[in-house]
Amino acid sequence: MPAYGLEVQEEMVGRVLVLRLSGELDVYTADTFRQKADQAMRVSGTRAVVLVLRQLAFLDSTGLGAILGRYRWLQERGGRMALAGASGRVKTVLEVSGVCRLIALFDSERRAVAALGGDTGGEVA
Repeated sequence: MPAYGLEVQEEMVGRVLVLRLSGELDVYTADTFRQKADQAMRVSGTRAVVLVLRQLAFLDSTGLGAILGRYRWLQERGGRMALAGASGRVKTVLEVSGVCRLIALFDSERRAVAALGGDTGGEVA
């Protein structure tokens, strides 16, 4: 995980784009997230995205807005998004803000990918 900032790693799992976030998603890093997520969605052509938040240490309202912007973009095109692995303060922010009522939150990346129709390579953990 970066000492400061945000790292976004991407991987296609079947037809699902998995974006693994580590660091902080806040007013300082939201533009980086938007740019990387938008580019990955355009290049992949997918309409199914899982955001893995296991290594995300901090999330503020600007970060929530960036996530919701990608969610709305997918929804307008018939796509879907799921969240995976959030815990601690990040999970609390997602729950209190009501984001979890819009975007499903799964305990594991494998479950989130499976829920969006991706190949998890076997039994879902």
